[in-house]
Amino acid sequence: MEVYNQNKTEILTEYDLTKGYLTTDYIDEIIPEVQAVQEQGHYVTIAEYPNGGKDVEWVVDVAGAEYQPERIEKVPITVYVPFTEEQLKQQQINTKINRLTELTKDLAQVQAGLIITDIEERKQEFRTLLNEVRVLQGKQAREAKEDA
Repeated sequence: MEVYNQNKTEILTEYDLTKGYLTTDYIDEIIPEVQAVQEQGHYVTIAEYPNGGKDVEWVVDVAGAEYQPERIEKVPITVYVPFTEEQLKQQQINTKINRLTELTKDLAQVQAGLIITDIEERKQEFRTLLNEVRVLQGKQAREAKEDA
């Protein structure tokens, strides 16, 4: 499968699907004019009979063609479109929020009285991720309590 760059000017040999996506687009392909050509060929004897009869077959030497004017056809292609900076930033936010959701479940279990052996590391990861998300969203990072 050939993959074109976003401007459809070159074929890419490498592309990163974590930093962009593939889509279908079209390019114009010029189909040249075809001149009319009369079929040319000759007869070949297949069988001869005692009474002088023959079975013959037409063998084409040059195939005939009808006139076709030059035309432009839309040809489907695959195009790699890089994500915008905003889309990449949103992906980062979504990944971090998904992890925060998992950590929130752990913190809720501790609040309910369950024991999670590495809860302090998870709390620290939660605080770090929460502040990273806030910064990516253009908000101020929050300070953590010393005894947290």
